[in-house]
Amino acid sequence: TGFPPFLTDARVRAREGRWDVNGPTGICTVNDRNICTNYHDITEAQATAAFNNRLNDRAVQNAKAFFRALKQSITGTIHATLFGQFANAPENEDGVFLWIRLTKFTITSSFHLSVTAFQEILEFSPEAHKFHIPTINTKLLNLFVLATTPHRQVQDAERIQHTVTVYSCIQQPQSWATWVAHQVDRIEEGHVVNHQVDRI
Repeated sequence: TGFPPFLTDARVRAREGRWDVNGPTGICTVNDRNICTNYHDITEAQATAAFNNRLNDRAVQNAKAFFRALKQSITGTIHATLFGQFANAPENEDGVFLWIRLTKFTITSSFHLSVTAFQEILEFSPEAHKFHIPTINTKLLNLFVLATTPHRQVQDAERIQHTVTVYSCIQQPQSWATWVAHQVDRIEEGHVVNHQVDRI
C-alpha cells in the first residue's frame, strides 16, 4: 500500500475493534467505499458528511476510539503538522476524517520523496562515491526504492538504463569503456534483465 507502519497498525486495530463491520455500528464505509482500501476515492467533505450523519451511539464511540488510536500512533513531523498547526487540526474527534486526512498527507509526502529520489538518480555522480562500484550499486538501489510509489514503479529496464548511465560517467581504462559499451549493446538487444553489475 505504501503506508507507513502506524497506518498499517491502525487498519489492524479497525479489524480488532470491529470498526469495519457492516451495519449501523460500522464506520469504515463512506459513500459505499471502504476507507482502508478506497481511501483515495474519499474526500474530506464526504468524511465530514459521514460524521454528521452518524447517529448510532456505538458507531460514534467507535469513531472516537479510532481517532484516539490514530492520534496516539502519530509522532514526529506528521503529528506536528496535523495537530500543531491550527489550520490542519481536525475539528472533531472523528477517526474516519483523521484517517482520510492522514492518507492524503502521507501519499503527498511519499510522492514528494519519490520526485526527490528520482531527481537524485538523474543527477547521480559516481565521483561522490569515489567510483566504488558496490557503494554505487547500494546507493542506486536505495534511490530506486525511494523513487517507487504505489502509483509509480521503477521497472527493471529503467533501473538498468540508469545504472549503465552512471557507469558510463566513470573514467576508467579503455577496458572499462569497452565493457560499458558492450552492456549498452546487450541492453538494446534485450539480454540484460538485472540492474546489478555483478549479475550482468
